[in-house]
Amino acid sequence: MKFEIILHQHTPLIVEQITDVPAFIDNNKEMLQAFLKFAADQPNGVGLAANQVSLNGERLMHRFFAAKNIKYGNWGLFVMPEITPFGMLETKIEGCLTYPGKSIIAKRHRACNMLYYNEHKTLVPETFIGFNAQIMQHECNHLNGYEEEVVDRLDQHHASLIERRNTRPNRNDSCPCGSLEKYKNCCLKLI
Repeated sequence: MKFEIILHQHTPLIVEQITDVPAFIDNNKEMLQAFLKFAADQPNGVGLAANQVSLNGERLMHRFFAAKNIKYGNWGLFVMPEITPFGMLETKIEGCLTYPGKSIIAKRHRACNMLYYNEHKTLVPETFIGFNAQIMQHECNHLNGYEEEVVDRLDQHHASLIERRNTRPNRNDSCPCGSLEKYKNCCLKLI
């Protein structure tokens, strides 16, 4: 199997749903394992959506991605992910394997809940916080065809200026996530 990252092309929305996920995993076990290994072998990569690559010359158009769990250092497969971001919204500067040498400026929530199937056909509910949540939102955006803001590579100084625009509220302010609770009782706990 020959995988190649499709460079400098926006990833299209994947409309087709996988209706029988366990059967899809069984029928595509070899391809899914090869994709997971290909993703993990990418230097500087922490995630790769199926529609970012071609398999034997054709773009993969299935709802799955591979990502590294920064906390544990292992890679996992996320099939048919359903994501619900929550918490404070922050501006982030990211890299993307589709756009080497470029930067992405994106708004990401501090945390997200995700429901997905893993490579063992288990339906997993999981909460991701911090950089792991950022990775999950980035890869789900690829699957959903969301077009990110791509700019020339920002140097460290300009990237830190943009990210510093994230203003954290005071502990007793209303939480910016919209929960109507005080920040200290809500999203501050996620930091």
